Amino acid sequence: MIKISNLNKHFYQGNNCFKALENINLHIKPQDIFGIIGFSGAGKSTLVRCLNLLERPDEGSSIIVDNDELLSLNEKQLREKRSKIGFIFQHFNLMPSRNVLDNVLFPLAYKGIKKSQRVKKALDLLELVGLSSKANNYVHELSGGQKQRVAIARALANDPKILLCDEATSALDPNSTHEILELLKTLNQKLKLTIVLITHELAVVKQICNKVAVMEHGQVVECADVFDVFANPSSKAAISFINKSSNLNKIDKLLAKSHLLNLQENDVLVRLLYTDKGISEPLISNISHKFNLIMNILYADIELINNSPVGGTVGVLSGKQEDIRSAIAYLKAKNVKVEELLHG
Repeated sequence: MIKISNLNKHFYQGNNCFKALENINLHIKPQDIFGIIGFSGAGKSTLVRCLNLLERPDEGSSIIVDNDELLSLNEKQLREKRSKIGFIFQHFNLMPSRNVLDNVLFPLAYKGIKKSQRVKKALDLLELVGLSSKANNYVHELSGGQKQRVAIARALANDPKILLCDEATSALDPNSTHEILELLKTLNQKLKLTIVLITHELAVVKQICNKVAVMEHGQVVECADVFDVFANPSSKAAISFINKSSNLNKIDKLLAKSHLLNLQENDVLVRLLYTDKGISEPLISNISHKFNLIMNILYADIELINNSPVGGTVGVLSGKQEDIRSAIAYLKAKNVKVEELLHG
């Protein structure tokens, strides 16, 4: 659906050159929910604005959308192509002087469609996003989540194949964020939409994306299935993101105050990390019974991504030394990464 090749974007101020994007190469398949994540200033928003040429990349770049090279289109062709690329923004960009229905009607105004057909379509879209009861309300009467639903309905007015979302949930509370992401997932399946989602929030990527690209300093430093990036991050940026959000790294601070950990002679403090999609067994329960051990769990941070557990557990293994060694070998054979952090 989208193929980006050798994408570069430089901004100039006097004699100074700022490299916003450097040699970006991405393939986004039809019906992907493709996340692009990075810290502020990584180049995410510039990249998504290049996808519909709101920003024009440097010469030598290539952006193919649904088999058309955007950079080769004339203005009329580009307008037609853009109509099939919906865009939703962090701050909604709704018109406060118009009611909800008129905001959704706006993209249809010059399409040569009868007013009755335009109104029916707009009402159908409001029904689709769960806001049919708010058609006559004005923007200031809506919550943040409701405003974003209006913005999504408006973005769908021209029956796009692609929906670009630039920090679409950053201005919302956690509950509204969850609801909007579930709505986007439903639209992806129901309308067969390809969604490109720009965010700096790991939770957003975990909830709905199937692929993710990690950006840093204008470059894509990692791109893979969401599970693989979270289970086996290879770039410093991805590792930093995951470490900042993970509960499992609290043990490192605790270890700095070693007097707080009262380990017995044969105890081993371990951190278990699940890195394989195939793990579905109750492994801690298994090693407790199989090797006659007790595991005192100090921290745990496990989530399901694409129906597979990712994350891990930090705890103290207590038992006979030979049984602990056997249990650790057993876990490694199950593709669990085992870090022995401290011995009693």
